[in-house]
Amino acid sequence: MTNHKDETQEVIQILAECANLLEYCEFYAIDLEEIKTNPEITEHIIKKQALLESLIQGYREMSEINQDICQEFLSCDDCEAIIQLEIEQEEDQE
Repeated sequence: MTNHKDETQEVIQILAECANLLEYCEFYAIDLEEIKTNPEITEHIIKKQALLESLIQGYREMSEINQDICQEFLSCDDCEAIIQLEIEQEEDQE
């Protein structure tokens, strides 16, 4: 039979092995020490882990999409800079 302390240690170990532990802490505005000392927080995070993983994955996917969009508009920025340079050169010649 396991006691509550053993169960808490198991839950803490599960979180400690999680690749996104720091993101969880940031999301909940807590630090790692609070996870170790407050089993209720740890259990809540474990219960919501699938939701948090989904959110993290969504943000990663949006980041990639945003990078693609920025790359598409970089050429527009370059064109604008070239046009502005040509306008300035024409003004200098007048």
